[in-house]
Amino acid sequence: MEQWVVDGRSIIQKRPNGSFIPGAYPNIATDPEWVDLSGLQAVYKKVLREGSGPTPKIYAEVSVNYKYIAKGIVVDTQGDAPMDFVCGGGSVTQGMDETVLTMKVGEICRVIVDPAFGFRDEGFGSKSGKISVDEVIEMEIELLEFEDPLSEVEKCEKALWMKEEGNKKFAAGDVEGALSVYNRALYKIGRNRCKSSDPEVVQKNTSVRLVLFSNIMMCMNKKKDHNRVIEWANKILAIDPKHGKALFRRSGAYEAKIDFERAIRDLETMLLNGVNVEEATAQLALVKGRNAVNDAAQKESYSKIFKS
Repeated sequence: MEQWVVDGRSIIQKRPNGSFIPGAYPNIATDPEWVDLSGLQAVYKKVLREGSGPTPKIYAEVSVNYKYIAKGIVVDTQGDAPMDFVCGGGSVTQGMDETVLTMKVGEICRVIVDPAFGFRDEGFGSKSGKISVDEVIEMEIELLEFEDPLSEVEKCEKALWMKEEGNKKFAAGDVEGALSVYNRALYKIGRNRCKSSDPEVVQKNTSVRLVLFSNIMMCMNKKKDHNRVIEWANKILAIDPKHGKALFRRSGAYEAKIDFERAIRDLETMLLNGVNVEEATAQLALVKGRNAVNDAAQKESYSKIFKS
């Protein structure tokens, strides 16, 4: 697998006795239900439920349910929602990467993995249990769906379609659902600047990212998570310093945090840029009024302290 700095096979080959699996599962090599995916007895797969259709291509975007099992205890799962990742991209263990590339949609399989294809020198720990650096582990994986690699333009189109689905959830009051969709759409096109050499593709990618950043900021505003509103507004303004919604939302978040100076600065920036002038003017008057009331209250509080 080209994405792995050190292929698990090279780790196995350097060991005097090779894979740890034959010692832990002495009969596995002769059991016809288990298939060695690695060629070195380092990743064994057993199909529990057959799937259908083709298998993913390298760098396909896949969605799975999974369990990591050590000593009969489930130590990690995907949580409340399926796990999405780029198959073959190195974001999961090599054992999972290579196994999913052999699966069909709907398939469930059991996998036994040598640590060279698992967590390697780092091991793994959670509230449920630990996996030591030299421990053979088991996985159970279900492939829910996958999408083979798209062009950058196709990714943008897919992300825009997902954005519309997120908008429907937001309009229905499902903020968490909308946020999940927006984040998955952003994952599809990438959070950072597109590396395409085509300026039109880069521009399209940037415009879609800005829309998704803005919608995520909107969700955070609805949740009254002021710190995250500021965080996402900063991402937007790093790309477009004159973005009116980002300046307005960030101003509101600063005001909620009683940081009137920064709130006023953002609104004044909107006026300076000629962005949403009427809205910014009205809000600026309100924030300045609240700032004055806050200053007066602080002065009165200090005055009572010194008099006492």
